[in-house]
Amino acid sequence: MASTSKRTNEGITVKTFLKDLQGFLLLEDLTKTPHGLSRKIRVSEFGQLGLLFLKYFKNVQKGQMYIIENDRRSYYSNLSFPEKDKFLASVQDLRIPTIIICGKRLPKREIDLFKKYHITLLYSAASRRETIQKVERYLNFVFAAKAHVHGVLMDIYGVGILIKGESGIGKSEVALELLADSHRLVSDDLVVIHKQYEFLIGYGMNSPFSYHVEARGVGLIDVKTLFGVQSIRHKKRVEIIVEFVKGEDIDYQKFDRLRMDIQFERLLGIKIPKYTIPVTSSKNLANIIELIGLSHVANIMGENPINTINEKLSMKKKQGKKDLSYIDSFYFIADNE
Repeated sequence: MASTSKRTNEGITVKTFLKDLQGFLLLEDLTKTPHGLSRKIRVSEFGQLGLLFLKYFKNVQKGQMYIIENDRRSYYSNLSFPEKDKFLASVQDLRIPTIIICGKRLPKREIDLFKKYHITLLYSAASRRETIQKVERYLNFVFAAKAHVHGVLMDIYGVGILIKGESGIGKSEVALELLADSHRLVSDDLVVIHKQYEFLIGYGMNSPFSYHVEARGVGLIDVKTLFGVQSIRHKKRVEIIVEFVKGEDIDYQKFDRLRMDIQFERLLGIKIPKYTIPVTSSKNLANIIELIGLSHVANIMGENPINTINEKLSMKKKQGKKDLSYIDSFYFIADNE
């Protein structure tokens, strides 16, 4: 089962916003007011500054931030000091969490205006375009719809495979076998999945148990220590879902052994190809996972065995050949060793 959440109502404080962007975008708090850092950004979309200048507040969303370009071409920079005072006074009651000023740094008396009206002012030396790109990327990640899935996410031949199944069915043990074969672990037990455009990105929770696998009867296995840093990765696009099901729970009369009809599972509104694998004592599940990864790569390259067989059967039918035996007479004669 997957539990979903969306952080549009909860939001993040300006203090968290500044902390998270360290090393990605350099922002300086010019107003330095404690109460300003506690205000919350609640939506990922930027506010339209032109509407504020026109005093049209009808479509202003609560918790929306704004970015201003301070250069000689911008409307704001061409306002006189009294006009800037009047403008900030008009938006004071909107409780804007923060305004980011880009380009030229504001003089102290203008910074004092923002303090006067309790508006947190951040400064970015980068251009408005670069600032918007980086802040938008961060906010889209923070406010994206998320799901928490119990399972194991592995990188198999570059393919992100999410392994699901009931507790105790052997997901973690299969993960350890795949790690021994030089595949990579993203997360074990709990996988966080978030929607990024039309893709699903999976990663693990940030906790002391990150990159550990629980082997029943053995305990916690530190993957990074035992298999090396090359055996882990922080996140991976989810491309395939594999669900382990007990063999006795499968109705083999209805089970699609040849996978003629592709199964899908919808996660956060996106359809992901799904494989249902019966778990029996005779099966090497790690090998099956590897084959699914290789098969997916082959499908991307245009290779599909079912389509190939259908084309061959269709061609023989057109040629009027009724004998569709498994033994080809030519190979039977030529390869008689």
